[in-house]
Amino acid sequence: MTPEMMIAAPGTVYAANFALAALALGLSNPPRGTLLRRLLIGFGLTALNILFAHVTDFDINALYFPTLVFALGIAGLILHLICDMPAENTVYFTLHAFIAGEFSSAFSWQICLFLLRRGLLAASPFRLNLLCLLLSALVLAGLGFYCSRLSEEHAHFRADRKTLVSTGLTVLGIFLFSNISDVFTNTPFSGNSAFEINLIRMLADAGGLILLEAARSHRAEVQRAAQLQIMDNLLQSQYSSFKTSERSMALIHQKYHDLKHQIAYLREDAHSPDGLAGLDRLEREIRSFEAISSTGNHVLDTILTDKTLQCQQLEISLTFTGDGRLLDFLPPMDLAALLGNLLDNAIEHVSGLSGPAQRWIELSVRKNAGFIVLEVTNPAGGDIQFENGLPKSTKGDDRYHGFGTMSVRETGERYGGSAGFTLKNGCFTAKVSFAAPSA
Repeated sequence: MTPEMMIAAPGTVYAANFALAALALGLSNPPRGTLLRRLLIGFGLTALNILFAHVTDFDINALYFPTLVFALGIAGLILHLICDMPAENTVYFTLHAFIAGEFSSAFSWQICLFLLRRGLLAASPFRLNLLCLLLSALVLAGLGFYCSRLSEEHAHFRADRKTLVSTGLTVLGIFLFSNISDVFTNTPFSGNSAFEINLIRMLADAGGLILLEAARSHRAEVQRAAQLQIMDNLLQSQYSSFKTSERSMALIHQKYHDLKHQIAYLREDAHSPDGLAGLDRLEREIRSFEAISSTGNHVLDTILTDKTLQCQQLEISLTFTGDGRLLDFLPPMDLAALLGNLLDNAIEHVSGLSGPAQRWIELSVRKNAGFIVLEVTNPAGGDIQFENGLPKSTKGDDRYHGFGTMSVRETGERYGGSAGFTLKNGCFTAKVSFAAPSA
């Protein structure tokens, strides 16, 4: 077989590339099972795809499309078995794997054709297939490395119907244009030799990959902008709640001091046991407002007072340890949003637990090894699932929840630190660290 007759890579190469492209994309998505399990599934189904393609080799016209559909079905099955994602995402990444496999096959085959034309490679089917697969593996390894940098975006990505339709039409157009020379030989876009035909196919697939990546990048930017807007609205809401609480607490403390004097005056005239007992009860009830106003940080005092009142109604014990003055470097808006998110999440979780022994929340602030550490700990009351280091939302639709924890992590990173969420010994802990400001 001469180079001019080799207008496309063997079907086994295409089948291998579709499956390996799916594996490369799948490893950057939320995993299903261990890495070893995913690799075994990926390479096992790749071998099955190669075996099936070897029988037809895409050369029997009647079996071309059934073989192509089977090969893409295997790619989709790989993604389904190794990734924990919705069916729509599986279809979306299968379409990407299709174009990636087309490009890597055409690229590697073009190198082989170039070497054949220069007499640097013998026209041995075994050597051609082996070299083509090795070159394809390098291309797809690069794709896998690139996609690994996008694993966090992939974890939060959700393909909708509009995205699937637009991606499907784009992939169809790329496929038709890249294979135009196989159907029409006398057009301005057709090639005459195997080298030209495969070059057109490779360039069309390369352009398709760039187009799909541009669409993905634009979609990710739009999603990030929406998330930032939601987190900004959340921050503003928490700060607005803090300002409202601040005004309420000022009024409460004023009334508290007035009541202290009134109780002292009434106690002088109350001689009956019932009257004294009533005054003692009233004094205990209003004393709670004074007990938490000594953290050293005005914002922390206000939020703790507000959340303590909320916890008292829900029979939750909220305690604070540490020095609130360590948080003075944080702007009031950021500190209010951070504490509001952490305590609101803890209160929401603990309020659903049965028994007062499980209804407690501990807040602490300390300095450790050059970092200011803020921790909120509460009983987990069951298993908590994590995704990319963040606790998964239990509110239903992941697209519209979980922004509170994302905001917490963003705040920690903005001030030179980090945020972590752990589940240990039945307790859930949210830990935010900040680089301690220089004196």
